[in-house]
Amino acid sequence: VHGHSGGFFRVLPNGDVALNEGHRASFAEHIGNMAPDVQAICLHFLSHARTLSPALPAMAGKWLGMKFYSPKSSGLLWHRDGDDGWSADHKMLAKTGRPVVSFSIGLSCDFRWKNHNTDPDNIIRLDSGDILVFGGPSRNILHSVTKIHAATAPKGLKMKDGRLNLTYRHGGD
Repeated sequence: VHGHSGGFFRVLPNGDVALNEGHRASFAEHIGNMAPDVQAICLHFLSHARTLSPALPAMAGKWLGMKFYSPKSSGLLWHRDGDDGWSADHKMLAKTGRPVVSFSIGLSCDFRWKNHNTDPDNIIRLDSGDILVFGGPSRNILHSVTKIHAATAPKGLKMKDGRLNLTYRHGGD
């Protein structure tokens, strides 16, 4: 079917394949449709984060959001999770402080966050292999990806040139 793949790519009317959002692509999948290790990885790193920050509530890690950014991508606009239109469940879970566990693979990026629009930006560079957890009192931070850094992927990484972000969320069934 033209325009649909069920993944990062869409088929164009001329038969070419393109990322489903221009220089960025995304889709989400219920963890129950994946190998059991996919959820175990999330829960392993969340347990470490909860040791360092006991304010983080538990989560089941039932949904995996996947985003791929090409080296030409301008990133992701400012937003609060729960404003993402996934569902009423996601908006409710954002209010409970359930964590987001985010893995970066491939190209580095600049991740910015703040509590309010008028606050100064905080910025951190996320490199391949970095894990970012935010939840509890910080669950509803404003955040964005503002730059993808070309030529920063680890040598020997076997994936398409770009940044892959895997974001675990509690989610409903």
